[in-house]
Amino acid sequence: METFLGTIVKAAIVMVSFQVIGFILRNYYWVEQQFIWDKYLIRKTLKHFVQLEQGKIEALGTGKILSIIQKGTDEAVLLIVSVIGYIARIVFTLIFGLYMVQ
Repeated sequence: METFLGTIVKAAIVMVSFQVIGFILRNYYWVEQQFIWDKYLIRKTLKHFVQLEQGKIEALGTGKILSIIQKGTDEAVLLIVSVIGYIARIVFTLIFGLYMVQ
């Protein structure tokens, strides 16, 4: 049976690996994926914008609606990219942790 100290050392290695993997993915993954998701969300929201009634668009103003759409897609893209990054970190860390346990 493992000692308590051995378990603590393995847990520390897993936590450090989580941070290292996060640093690596943050530097590579973020920029490339941001533009892919931004393009997809802009297309999706502009389809709904085009289908709006002209009176509703004129009441709010085209520039204001486009600004709302742009800010909303920017926030959604940052959220999606960060969630995917965290999921990747967790999966890699779990795999590494399971490898360390064996």
